[in-house]
Amino acid sequence: MQKKILTFIIIAVIAGLFAWSPWITQDTASMLAETQFNKAWNTVIDGCGTHGSDLGAKSFRKDLFGAFVTMDYQCGLVMPDEPALHTTVYVSFFGTTFDYPKP
Repeated sequence: MQKKILTFIIIAVIAGLFAWSPWITQDTASMLAETQFNKAWNTVIDGCGTHGSDLGAKSFRKDLFGAFVTMDYQCGLVMPDEPALHTTVYVSFFGTTFDYPKP
C-alpha cells in the first residue's frame, strides 16, 4: 500500500512539474518558436521568415505543459508598406513547436 502511495506522489510531482514547465520562459519560448519556424522555411526559395525589422515573437502566454507565442513574419518579396502576417505557435514543455505555417 505504501509503495502505491509513494508511486502516486512521485507521478503527481513529475506531472505537476511538466504542467508548470518553469524552463519555458518568455525568452526560451520566443527563441524556440522563431528558430523552428525559420528552419522549416529555410530551404524554400522566397519563402517565409522572421528576419527583418519589427518581426519575430511579439507576445507570450504560459499554458499547461508549455506556452503560446504570437509571431509576426513575412513571406516572399515584400513591399515596403506591406503589413506583417501573424501566427500563434504552441511551444511544448519538450521544446517543440506546433501550429506554425509550414511550406
